[in-house]
Amino acid sequence: MCSPMRQFWLPSLLGVLFALGEVGAAFAGWMGFRNETNDTIVIQETIIVNGMPRPGKPQRLFAGEAVRDTQCSGSVRKITITDPKNPNQILYTGNLPCPGTNENILYVVKTDAKGSVTVEAIKIAATPPGPSKR
Repeated sequence: MCSPMRQFWLPSLLGVLFALGEVGAAFAGWMGFRNETNDTIVIQETIIVNGMPRPGKPQRLFAGEAVRDTQCSGSVRKITITDPKNPNQILYTGNLPCPGTNENILYVVKTDAKGSVTVEAIKIAATPPGPSKR
């Protein structure tokens, strides 16, 4: 009877520790993108691994759609925004800063008066999860 209990407590303990680790990660800042253009766009991150650029998985964002990413390593991210109909047409490229521990950043992708794509950063104070105070 001891053997099954011994096999049960270790996975349970690891599960609780993993859940607590995830809660701690939630206090770190997040960054996200919102597409305020009238077209679908593709956002792709490029990271440097062993001195070589490695493109990440492209993410398609429809008009009006937003996506949030909590995995922000380093201090900046190199982001490229392209047209999905013509992947060789780069609409925007730039280095965007990652949020600090106590902030969240929403990058809003817009079309300016000239028809070019611009990215506007909106910083939002990070608040820990918990009961709301009204």
